[in-house]
Amino acid sequence: MKKLSLLIVIIAFSLAFGSLAHANKIIKVKGISALDGDTFTILEGKSKKKVSLFGVDAPEKGQDYYAQAKKFTDKMIKGKKLTIEYQKKGPKGEIIGIVKVGDKNLGRELVVKGMAWYNKKQDPKNKKMAELMAAAKKAKRGLWKGPMAPWDYRAKIFKK
Repeated sequence: MKKLSLLIVIIAFSLAFGSLAHANKIIKVKGISALDGDTFTILEGKSKKKVSLFGVDAPEKGQDYYAQAKKFTDKMIKGKKLTIEYQKKGPKGEIIGIVKVGDKNLGRELVVKGMAWYNKKQDPKNKKMAELMAAAKKAKRGLWKGPMAPWDYRAKIFKK
């Protein structure tokens, strides 16, 4: 009976904390293709998975700079070896992480080029990203020429 109880506890723990499989982990994967500017698919072993950039929010489909951000991300990750610093599991089961392509941080590159916003709500202590976004905004790079932030855009279209 003790063995059965222990087995049940182990199974329950595994199910409850299965999302921790990547916790505090560096994941080496191959990029497949961009779904939008801040989301893409990867190949981890034989498994295809979705990844969202941590601390970055790119324009939504229908917004200005959506196509440019998606194309930039696709060019950066497609067929390339990526290093993902796992942060957490997203609400749809996706990996949310900091992504590097060689020595380049994909999220930072998007923010510097004005193709994404720094998501302060998700990564509130990242002063460097805040500075990079402020510099892109001051220089009126990319989306800083006028489009609406994606969180405002989503709120607007979902109110309809």
